[in-house]
Amino acid sequence: MVSRVFKRYSFAFSILVAMLVLVCASPARANVDLPDPTRPGSYSAQTERSEIPSAGQFKLHSVLISSTRRVAIINETSVEVGDQVNGATVRRIDKNRVELDKQGTRFSLSLIEHDFKQRK
Repeated sequence: MVSRVFKRYSFAFSILVAMLVLVCASPARANVDLPDPTRPGSYSAQTERSEIPSAGQFKLHSVLISSTRRVAIINETSVEVGDQVNGATVRRIDKNRVELDKQGTRFSLSLIEHDFKQRK
């Protein structure tokens, strides 16, 4: 009977020790920089996420294109090609897209395309 009780508690003690080792080892391993296996081989460390403008920083509300001018509403501000918004320069305005340049990084904002009928 004593050996059965000992075996029972021995297994529980082993589980407790294993859990304690895992919990104690986790913070130490969290500081280790592991290589990302999904990162392309051509990735350069110069491209940091902080350099790329975040999507929440800019919102394209609408685009107006006429025969005489092209205007976009970004962050509730009317801009034309060459204007600045949040430190980014407007480079191009198309029907559903606006191209911006911020600190040498080019990116674009897009409108959601809808199938609107035009009046004649």
